Amino acid sequence: KEGTVYVVEMGATWCKPCAVAIPKLTKIAKKYKGQVEVIGVFVQEMNYEPINTPNPKYLEKVRKYVERQGDDMEYLVAVDGPEKTIDQQWIDGMGKGRGVPQTFVIDKNGIIAGHFTGMDEVSLEALLVAILDDSYSLETQIEKDAGTRALRFDHYKPLFVGGNAGKGDDFIFRSILTKADEEIGGYVPDVVDGHLWVYGSKSLTERYREVMGSVQVVNSELAHLYYIAYTDTLRNWTESRHPGYGKRYVNYDEFPYWQRSYYDYWSEPIIEAQSDSLLKEKWNYALKVPEERGTAAYLQKCMREDLDRYFGYDVSLQIREMPCFYIKTQPGFEKKLVPTRTPGLSLDTRKIKFNGEMYNLFSNWDIRDFIKNLHYLYSRNFKGICPFIDKTGITGESDIIVPLKHREVLGNHDWDGYLKILNDLGLYVEKGTKPMKVVVIKDPNSQNDL
Repeated sequence: KEGTVYVVEMGATWCKPCAVAIPKLTKIAKKYKGQVEVIGVFVQEMNYEPINTPNPKYLEKVRKYVERQGDDMEYLVAVDGPEKTIDQQWIDGMGKGRGVPQTFVIDKNGIIAGHFTGMDEVSLEALLVAILDDSYSLETQIEKDAGTRALRFDHYKPLFVGGNAGKGDDFIFRSILTKADEEIGGYVPDVVDGHLWVYGSKSLTERYREVMGSVQVVNSELAHLYYIAYTDTLRNWTESRHPGYGKRYVNYDEFPYWQRSYYDYWSEPIIEAQSDSLLKEKWNYALKVPEERGTAAYLQKCMREDLDRYFGYDVSLQIREMPCFYIKTQPGFEKKLVPTRTPGLSLDTRKIKFNGEMYNLFSNWDIRDFIKNLHYLYSRNFKGICPFIDKTGITGESDIIVPLKHREVLGNHDWDGYLKILNDLGLYVEKGTKPMKVVVIKDPNSQNDL
């Protein structure tokens, strides 16, 4: 509407900084009522239904989220459609990254006058004041932007470093290795992610445009950099119930990118070098290649070449007999299974009275639920990873009753207590070994390479 200034904030229900921004936006809406219209747009909400689904479930999730905000959210709210049109045109259109919140200020003439990644309350309000008192000039801002682009290149300095010939965001291929800085926080990936290339939906692929063809790792041990350069591109995790799939186990034909390499690959590298001091040092590594070439296999190839070029360790992927646990059944176990009464629904737990005592009834229980709990408890008790492999032959879901103390066992990380629960159900855990693919790091062939 001509003559009205707008603040348009892009956020999401899963975003904690977006939640922090809600009362700040309400404060602005009240302070400049009649002059500034505040609109919150929910984008990047998880949607696992076909695009043409009427009233998709994520809309109801947003509605309940807004209701819970109460008086903290006193401004207009909108939700992006399943086609992700707003997300693509506004956030992707600005090209400043995929993170939210992102805040836009629209001046009286309908022109974007400001764009903030995050919620910069001070700068946002300063811009609003300038627009409202007419001290803001679009022409002046355009001249200012043009001046910053007239940059010189000093061939005695590295390109893009310290602003030399620009900020360095217009490159085709880039590879960077630096010593770690503890002040930099960030996610250390388990693998070079390959699933971005199997999405069937173009709109979903667009959501990952910024990260396709890239690897970024901060504060990672060198040994881990080698591991993700040589191991699988599927995550080495236990299978888990998917919250967007009705809390059921995912059908890999439908969601191939949710497959796991659990117990096919050993979960960490084996170091056979004389000294591991350098391998334990932490580094930052970033790689970006053209999107059309950025498959996981090509990214791993580039990463291996970079690591070999600088460090020179002898690294290989080998098949070795590695420790594991097998889950097996005792005779008569099948008699303790009750076919589930609610097939196809999510895992449910409720209390029941059985033979005069109180129990937990687990509906739609799967052997993979036991594996996930065992994996969790083992890692908490023994500070390591050892895979658990199903040898029960049990398929499908069942209803199982266990004593109420089951929850207490998990809450207290009681490994022995959980093994007893399994034993009461007719299951047991047995140590064993299994051939697995292992990343092995040895000293460089020539010490001069190091």
